[in-house]
Amino acid sequence: MKKLLIASMVAATVAASGAAFAQDTSNSGAQDTNTSGSSIKPMGPYVKGELGWADQDSSGDNMLSGRTNSDLGGRVAAGYNFDLNPKVSVAPEIGYGYYGKGSKDGTDAKYHALDLSGVGTYHLNEKIDLFGKAGMAYKSVDFEHGSWTETSDDYNGWTPLVGVGAGYNLTPQLQAQVTYTHMFEHQSYALDSVMAGLKYNF
Repeated sequence: MKKLLIASMVAATVAASGAAFAQDTSNSGAQDTNTSGSSIKPMGPYVKGELGWADQDSSGDNMLSGRTNSDLGGRVAAGYNFDLNPKVSVAPEIGYGYYGKGSKDGTDAKYHALDLSGVGTYHLNEKIDLFGKAGMAYKSVDFEHGSWTETSDDYNGWTPLVGVGAGYNLTPQLQAQVTYTHMFEHQSYALDSVMAGLKYNF
C-alpha cells in the first residue's frame, strides 16, 4: 500500500508538470524571453537543508533484515542554477543525507548517502516551481553497538536515484520545498524519503 501511494504521488506530480509545460508551450510566443516566469532568483549557486520521513527497504536474509526502523532523516545539499529559457532551469547538485536507523539485538544500523544528481526545474508561475532529479548515490551503513562502530563494505556502493518535488517562493532568494527521493536497491536495500526544507539562492 505504501509503495502504491508513493507511486501515485510521483505520477500525479509528473502529470501536473507535463500539463503545465504543454500549456506554457502553447502560449510561449506571447512571453518576453528576458523575463523569468518565477520570482525566484534563477541563476547562481544555492544551498538547501531538508528534514523528514525516511524508509529503509531491506530484502533477503542479512544483517539489515528484521530490524525496527526509525523514520527520521535529513539532508544538506549545494548546487548551481543555469537558465535554459525563462521557464526552465537545470542544476548540478551534490548532497549528503542521513536516512534513519534500524535496531536489532542492541545493534543499530545507521543509513547514509552521498548523492550527485542533475535537477531540472519548471517555473509554473511566479510562486510555484516543479522539479525532478536523477543521478547516483553512494549508500553506506554504519553498525553501532555501544561505543563500538563498524562500517561494512558489504552494504556500501553506488546506486541510481530519482526524485520529484515542488517549491514555493517565499522571497526571491528563499524557497520552501517538498521532495520525494528513491534510491534503488543495491547491496540488499533501497532508500526512500519524503522531506521538507528550505533552499537559499545566493
